[in-house]
Amino acid sequence: MARHTDPSALSWEVAVPLWSNPLIVGATAKVFLFAVIGVAAMLSLIFLIQGETSAIGPLWLAFAAVGAGLFVLGLLIMAVVFGNRLHCRFTIDAQGILFETIDRRAQRSNRLLILLGLLLRKPQALGAGLIAASQEVQSVHWRGAFQAQYLPQRQVVILKNRWRRLMLVYASADNYEQVAARIAAEIERHGTATRVPLRSPLPRYLGLSALVVLACLPLFALVEAFDISLMLPLLQFCFGLATVWLIGLFGYVLIAVDLLIVAALLLDALGVQQSWLRPTEHYSRWTVYSDQDWGLLLLAGLAMVVLAVIGWRAAHGRPPAMLMADFGDAGE
Repeated sequence: MARHTDPSALSWEVAVPLWSNPLIVGATAKVFLFAVIGVAAMLSLIFLIQGETSAIGPLWLAFAAVGAGLFVLGLLIMAVVFGNRLHCRFTIDAQGILFETIDRRAQRSNRLLILLGLLLRKPQALGAGLIAASQEVQSVHWRGAFQAQYLPQRQVVILKNRWRRLMLVYASADNYEQVAARIAAEIERHGTATRVPLRSPLPRYLGLSALVVLACLPLFALVEAFDISLMLPLLQFCFGLATVWLIGLFGYVLIAVDLLIVAALLLDALGVQQSWLRPTEHYSRWTVYSDQDWGLLLLAGLAMVVLAVIGWRAAHGRPPAMLMADFGDAGE
């Protein structure tokens, strides 16, 4: 977006309140809440399949405590490290809106977190630092599909697509009316709000997520029945949800892991085992599979077909992953 060549561009700097801002605090709480629920639900599923149901309750309590502790720590960092202010710059022109973090403390903290993650080999810290650094510059374009919600009492304009906030545009008491009027005029001129679908995409993506979870259940059961590595169904579970919500190209990983599971099952089935009744005789394991074993294999085969179809369709944008769809709504 050519910010410096548009004479009509409107640019300003503002100190955004943090821990005293319910919009920021609410968004932070949601991040920790969804992270805790996601990880705890995944581990609970594994414990449930392995029959260790007694560990599920303490697991949720532990993750709830960790999530609450990290949330409080985040608020303390906002208050102490950043002084309850994040300095940033907004620019509005004929192409869209640009957000830039100009707070030196925030920039140094993000790079320090990345460095610590690399030095200490902590993927959590590295990932958090990379995500934070990627959010230092954000933009939305009028060719996207979003609408504006105006909150003059807080001097903020919320830009929302079909289901979530894309950007919070903060202004000051002096220029809020000018900012709100410019955003409203550009949205009207480009028809940005008219492209927002009336129906939320959440039911569709939640349904796909539930289908991924159900399809992974028989794959976890293969671990005990056929000595399959736990890593394989775990990969299907994680990449299946990532395919739905993050990047559709992860669908190819689902197909590849399907093939690895089939190969592992064939190796187990064709493996030769010594008879415990007649030590001189040997037999292939598949010859002594029970009806229950064959039933589980059939169910797992159907589940892998479902995951392969989901992966193939997602890799070809049918439907696009939620994150990619959000980029399209932002006009990227």
